[in-house]
Amino acid sequence: MLRRVALVMVLAVATVNLATLAQAAAPGKPPRNASTVTATAVSWNQINLTWVDNASNEDGFYIMRRLGQTGDFVQIDTVGPNVQSYADTTCSPSTEYCYQVLAYNQYGTAWSPTACATTFSAEVPPEAPSGLDAVTVSPTRIDLSWTDNANNEDGFKIEVDVGNTGTFVYLDTVGANTTSYSHTGLTEGTTYCYRVYAYNGYGNSGYSDVDCALATGQPPSAPSTLDAISASGTQIDLTWVDNSPTESGLKIEVDVGNTGTFVYLDTVGANVTEYSHTGLTQGIVYCYRVYAYNTYGNSGYSNADCETAGGGQIVTVSTVQQLRDAVPAATPGTIIELTDGTYAWSDNTTLARIEDKQNLTIRSQSGNRDAVVLQGLGISSSTEFVFKLTRSDHVTIENLTMRDVYWHCVQLNEGSECFTVRNCLMWDAGEGPIKSTVLGSSGPFCDYGLVDNCVIGFTTTGKRSVIEGIDVIAVRGWVIKDTEFYNVIHPKPRNVAYGCFAKAASEDTVIENCYFQDCQVSMSFGGGGSPISLHRYEAPCEHYRGILRNNIIHYSSDVGVYMNKAADFKIYNNTLWTANGFSSIDVRFAESYGSIINNICSDGYQLRDGGLATFATNLFNASASLFVNQAGANYHLASTATQAINQGTDTTADVAYDMDWESRPKGSAVDIGADEY
Repeated sequence: MLRRVALVMVLAVATVNLATLAQAAAPGKPPRNASTVTATAVSWNQINLTWVDNASNEDGFYIMRRLGQTGDFVQIDTVGPNVQSYADTTCSPSTEYCYQVLAYNQYGTAWSPTACATTFSAEVPPEAPSGLDAVTVSPTRIDLSWTDNANNEDGFKIEVDVGNTGTFVYLDTVGANTTSYSHTGLTEGTTYCYRVYAYNGYGNSGYSDVDCALATGQPPSAPSTLDAISASGTQIDLTWVDNSPTESGLKIEVDVGNTGTFVYLDTVGANVTEYSHTGLTQGIVYCYRVYAYNTYGNSGYSNADCETAGGGQIVTVSTVQQLRDAVPAATPGTIIELTDGTYAWSDNTTLARIEDKQNLTIRSQSGNRDAVVLQGLGISSSTEFVFKLTRSDHVTIENLTMRDVYWHCVQLNEGSECFTVRNCLMWDAGEGPIKSTVLGSSGPFCDYGLVDNCVIGFTTTGKRSVIEGIDVIAVRGWVIKDTEFYNVIHPKPRNVAYGCFAKAASEDTVIENCYFQDCQVSMSFGGGGSPISLHRYEAPCEHYRGILRNNIIHYSSDVGVYMNKAADFKIYNNTLWTANGFSSIDVRFAESYGSIINNICSDGYQLRDGGLATFATNLFNASASLFVNQAGANYHLASTATQAINQGTDTTADVAYDMDWESRPKGSAVDIGADEY
C-alpha cells in the first residue's frame, strides 16, 4: 500500500514538473491587428492616419504605404505602442496613397485593413483654361464659354481685343469654376477677340486659346411643334411654339395636296403662335411649315404638319375585319382610327388593299405607335404585305407598328402619289419595309413620298434576294427625314443591302436627319442594276440631283454612302462613322458627279470608274475625340472639336439647320458634320 501511494506521488510530481516546463517553453502571442483605419488628406503634401488599437502586447506599429490601388506596400515609419494616429508629410500633390498599419512584437505582426486618400493639388498656379468659344448672340452681345482645367483656381480673368488689333486689355473677373461669360454693350459691326486665364494666390495660369466673334445679328431660332387642325370644310387652324425672342415675324408656307412643293402663304408678326387658313377645298390635304425671320436671315423650318380640310369622316375599328371593311368603303378625307391592340391576320396574303382611294388616313386612335401592332405570321410566312396601295393618292399611315411579313410593310403601285408614313415602326419585312414600283418608263410614278420620324429595320437580317429598308423606283421628290434604320443587312455575305435606296432615274430625293446603325450600305442614289425599261427617263443615270444632309451612320459593313450613276448629287454636313475598312463615301461610274462638303468620316472616299466629285472642308479619317461619346452613338461635337467647329464651308442655302433642327451657323461659320455646336 505504501509503495502504491509513493508511486502516485512520484507521478504527480512528474506531471506538475512537465506542465511547468511546457508552460515555460511555450512562445508568446503576436498582437491583434489594428482596425478602423482612416486616411484623410489635409493638404497637398500631408495625409493623416487614425486607427483603433486592439492589442495590449504590441511593441509598436509599422506604417506601410503604397502608390495607388496596386503594387507593394513599403514601410515608411514606425511608431510606439498604444499610438493611434500618424501624419504622413512626405506626399506629393494630387497623388493617391494607400496605407496599412502593422501591429508588431517579437512574436509576429498583424496587418490592418487598407485606407486610401488623395492629396490636394499643389500650392502652385492653376492650369490654363481651354476650348474658349465666342458666340454672337445679338449686335450688342457676345457669349463666351470655356473648359475649366484646374481645381485650385480662385477665379478667371477675361481679356478682350476690340477690333482684332492684337492688343488685349482687361475686361472682367469671374469666380472659381465659372465657365461662361456674357459681354454686353458692344458696337455692331465690330470684331471682338477674347482670351481667359485662371489665377490663385500662387500666380496665374497660361492663357486659353483666342477666339473672335463679330458683333452682329443672328437669324432667329426655328419655331417647333407645328400642329394643323381642321376647323371646318374650308378652314384649318395652325399653332406652333415660338423659340426665338429676336424674330421680326414668321412666314408660313403651304403644300396643297401634299405634293412635296411648298409655296409662300402668309406672314405674321413677332411672337405670334397661331394662324387660320381659310377658303379651302373640303377633302384636300394641306401641309404647312413655318419659319422665323429678322434682318439677319431666316431660321430653319419648323416641322411640317398636314391636315385634310373638313377632317373627313372618322371611322373607328378594333378588329382585322373591321379594318378590311373600312378601307374599301372610305370616301375622300376619311380617317380610319385603330384602337389599341394587336391586329394579327393569317387568312389572306395582305392585311388591307388600298385601291383607287384619295385622301385616306389610317392611324392609331391613341397616337401611340407601340400600342397598335399590325402583325403578320413572320418574315418567312405567307402574309405578304401589311398595306398594298394601287392608284391611291394622298394616303397617310401614321402612329402604327407594322411587322413580320414576307415582302413589305407598305408597297406602292401604279402611280400612288403623295404617300406619307409618319411615326411608324416597320420591322422584319422580308425584302424591306417600304417599296415603290413602276410598270415602265412611261409611268405612272409614285412621286412625292414622305417618310417622317419612323423606325425601320430587322431583328437580324432581311430574308429575300434583295434587301432594302426603303427602295423607291423612278420616283420624284421623295423626302426621308428623322428616321432610324437598323440591321439592314443581306443574309448572304457577298450580296448587298441598302438602308435607303432611290434608283431607276429617280430625282430630287432628300435624305435628312436620319440615323443608320449596323446597315450594309446606308444611303444610295442609284445602283442595283435597274433595267432601262423601268427608268423614268431612257437615260443612263440612275439618279438626278438630290441631297444627303445631317445624317448619322453608326457603323456599317460596306461603304456608308454610294453614288452609282448619280448626277449632280450633294452630300453635305453628314457624320459617317463606317469604321469598317471600306470608304465612307463611294462615287462610281462616269455618270456620277456632285459635291461633297462639310462631312466628318471615319474612313476615306473613293472615286471609281470615272466618278467625279468636288470636295470642300471634309474631315476624312477623323478622330472619335471630335464627339461627346462616339462609342455610345452621341455624335454631338465635343467642346474641344476645334477641327470642326466654325471650320465649314457655307452650305446654309441647302443646310439651314443641323441634325437637331437647330439653325446654322451658331458661331462665326458653319460647323463640319451633322451637329452644329
